[in-house]
Amino acid sequence: MSFVSHELRSPLNSISVNLEMLRNKMQGSGYGSEKSADELLKNIEQQAQKIAHVSKDLMNVGLSSSEAMRFEFRAVHLNKLI
Repeated sequence: MSFVSHELRSPLNSISVNLEMLRNKMQGSGYGSEKSADELLKNIEQQAQKIAHVSKDLMNVGLSSSEAMRFEFRAVHLNKLI
Protein backbone atom coordinates (compact mmCIF):
# COMPACT_ATOMS: atom_id res chain seq x y z
CA MET A 1 0.00 0.00 0.00
CA SER A 2 2.91 2.37 0.63
CA PHE A 3 4.00 1.83 -2.98
CA VAL A 4 0.58 2.99 -4.21
CA SER A 5 0.70 5.96 -1.88
CA HIS A 6 4.13 6.93 -3.24
CA GLU A 7 2.99 6.45 -6.85
CA LEU A 8 0.12 8.88 -6.26
CA ARG A 9 1.93 11.35 -4.00
CA SER A 10 4.91 11.93 -6.31
CA PRO A 11 2.90 13.18 -9.31
CA LEU A 12 0.64 15.23 -7.03
CA ASN A 13 3.66 16.96 -5.49
CA SER A 14 5.04 17.68 -8.95
CA ILE A 15 1.70 19.11 -10.06
CA SER A 16 1.58 21.35 -6.98
CA VAL A 17 5.10 22.66 -7.55
CA ASN A 18 4.47 23.32 -11.24
CA LEU A 19 1.20 25.09 -10.48
CA GLU A 20 2.95 27.29 -7.92
CA MET A 21 5.70 28.12 -10.44
CA LEU A 22 3.09 28.90 -13.09
CA ARG A 23 1.13 31.11 -10.68
CA ASN A 24 4.31 33.01 -9.75
CA LYS A 25 5.21 33.39 -13.42
CA MET A 26 1.77 34.84 -14.14
CA GLN A 27 2.12 37.23 -11.19
CA GLY A 28 5.57 38.27 -12.41
CA SER A 29 7.41 37.34 -9.22
CA GLY A 30 10.27 35.77 -11.15
CA TYR A 31 10.21 32.48 -9.25
CA GLY A 32 9.97 29.67 -11.79
CA SER A 33 10.97 31.91 -14.68
CA GLU A 34 13.56 29.36 -15.90
CA LYS A 35 10.74 27.31 -17.45
CA SER A 36 8.15 28.55 -19.90
CA ALA A 37 4.46 28.36 -19.06
CA ASP A 38 4.07 25.78 -21.81
CA GLU A 39 6.74 23.55 -20.22
CA LEU A 40 5.07 23.83 -16.83
CA LEU A 41 1.66 22.96 -18.28
CA LYS A 42 3.15 20.02 -20.17
CA ASN A 43 4.69 18.71 -16.94
CA ILE A 44 1.36 19.08 -15.12
CA GLU A 45 -0.37 17.15 -17.90
CA GLN A 46 2.22 14.34 -17.77
CA GLN A 47 1.90 14.00 -14.01
CA ALA A 48 -1.90 13.95 -14.24
CA GLN A 49 -1.60 11.14 -16.81
CA LYS A 50 0.58 9.18 -14.36
CA ILE A 51 -2.11 9.51 -11.70
CA ALA A 52 -4.75 8.38 -14.20
CA HIS A 53 -2.59 5.36 -15.08
CA VAL A 54 -2.11 4.36 -11.43
CA SER A 55 -5.83 4.82 -10.84
CA LYS A 56 -6.64 2.58 -13.81
CA ASP A 57 -4.20 -0.05 -12.53
CA LEU A 58 -5.89 0.04 -9.11
CA MET A 59 -9.27 -0.45 -10.74
CA ASN A 60 -7.94 -3.43 -12.70
CA VAL A 61 -6.45 -4.98 -9.55
CA GLY A 62 -9.77 -4.52 -7.79
CA LEU A 63 -11.65 -6.17 -10.63
CA SER A 64 -9.17 -9.05 -10.78
CA SER A 65 -9.46 -9.63 -7.04
CA SER A 66 -13.24 -9.67 -7.09
CA GLU A 67 -13.27 -12.09 -10.02
CA ALA A 68 -10.80 -14.41 -8.30
CA MET A 69 -12.96 -14.71 -5.21
CA ARG A 70 -16.06 -16.39 -6.55
CA PHE A 71 -17.99 -18.58 -4.18
CA GLU A 72 -19.88 -21.71 -5.01
CA PHE A 73 -22.65 -22.57 -2.59
CA ARG A 74 -24.00 -26.09 -2.44
CA ALA A 75 -25.53 -28.50 0.02
CA VAL A 76 -23.02 -30.58 1.95
CA HIS A 77 -23.52 -33.36 4.49
CA LEU A 78 -21.86 -32.16 7.69
CA ASN A 79 -20.94 -35.73 8.72
CA LYS A 80 -18.70 -36.00 5.63
CA LEU A 81 -16.84 -32.84 6.60
CA ILE A 82 -15.98 -33.95 10.13
